Amino acid sequence: MSIEPGQLQAWFGAGKGGPAAAMARLRREIEKHWPDARFDVDDEPAHALQITFPDCIFTVDLVPAFADINGGEDVFIADRELDRWERSNTRTLRRVVVDRNKATGGVFVHQVRMGKSFKGDKPELQGLCGLVIESLCYAAITKKMAHAAAMVAFFEHAATAVMGKVMDPTGVDDLAEEWTPSDRTTYSKAFATAAARGREALHLAADGEHEAAIEIWHSVFGDPFPAPSAQTAAQALAALTARSITSTGRAVSSRRGAQPNRPARSWRTR
Repeated sequence: MSIEPGQLQAWFGAGKGGPAAAMARLRREIEKHWPDARFDVDDEPAHALQITFPDCIFTVDLVPAFADINGGEDVFIADRELDRWERSNTRTLRRVVVDRNKATGGVFVHQVRMGKSFKGDKPELQGLCGLVIESLCYAAITKKMAHAAAMVAFFEHAATAVMGKVMDPTGVDDLAEEWTPSDRTTYSKAFATAAARGREALHLAADGEHEAAIEIWHSVFGDPFPAPSAQTAAQALAALTARSITSTGRAVSSRRGAQPNRPARSWRTR
């Protein structure tokens, strides 16, 4: 899509309707190629034109933006609610995340997706945007780590970090600025619970109790994580003499389940 210099001058200013005009222009161009496309069906984001296609189960957000004419790394993105163009450091954000991903051998972006999947399975965390999760991961995962260890590091950091400022990876914006004390407590509890279960899973895996560890990770991430095999009747009976019971109720020979098993006599005399 090309924009004439005169159009740019008319659009680029407060109160000129530029952001809305830019999105309307995008819509016309898209409708030429995909006449079945629908727009802003689920939401009308301030900064993006939301597009839905009949053969897709996801939406696409298109954000009109202009580069800084002074050559800086920032761009100016549309805000149709406030009818203005806002400075955004999205390029800087992308650059620092790419650098972190390189520093971790390419696993960081996958671990961020795991963090976002965790959030998606927890109703109490729906108030958190994806950038919050990415920012918490960025602060916690600074080197190459196995996925399980990285998730525990993320949960542990998040449990305390949400009680204060949560800066985006560029260090510019505090993403927690509008959270209430109740919000912070709710978020902290969810992350702390996940951290405790994650540590339990790490310990059990180290002791060879891999099915028990899988079961715990499944309880943390929900259906996106593979479900473990069920215990057999013989394994269930082993709970009578098991050394500990996991947080998901599985009897294990490891002593590092959430609850030690202490067999007691049915009748005790002095």
